[in-house]
Amino acid sequence: MSSTNHSSTVASLGPPPPRGSVHHISLSVANMKDSVKFYDFFCRELLGFEMLHITDEHAMWFRYGATAIGISPGTAVLHHKFNPGLHHLAFNLDNRAQVDEAYAKITKFYAENEGVDLGNVLDAPAEYPYMPGYYAVFFTDPDGIKLELVHTPAEAYLAHVPPETHLASN
Repeated sequence: MSSTNHSSTVASLGPPPPRGSVHHISLSVANMKDSVKFYDFFCRELLGFEMLHITDEHAMWFRYGATAIGISPGTAVLHHKFNPGLHHLAFNLDNRAQVDEAYAKITKFYAENEGVDLGNVLDAPAEYPYMPGYYAVFFTDPDGIKLELVHTPAEAYLAHVPPETHLASN
């Protein structure tokens, strides 16, 4: 590949992720087979990621500008959100309709895999009082890790962020 083609390809990706953003999340899982099935659904169907690679020891999904998600085998001890460490992971969606569509896909995925513990829905889509318009669905992965898909209107952030930090003022 010529450097010109490479440069234009890189430029077409847009700016790199901002400083301080999360590059990737790496999770240890109790059952690699079940977790690959779950995270392949979660990453591809709900977040629009692509499979970056998969082996017996590691799988990773990725979309440029977003946080990559990787899994690898761990112990059989399941995670609980109130133990020290991770409570839950929340991922942005573009609008409320996407949250509702994701919920429909999640419930269908769990129903199609009945008899295999791939997780469960904790709370159907609803508006929460964290910020105005905060709309989310909560569910778990096969190891009990709580996941959230959320849409928050931009206006809600403006109400909670000092004006001097708004991007438009920089």
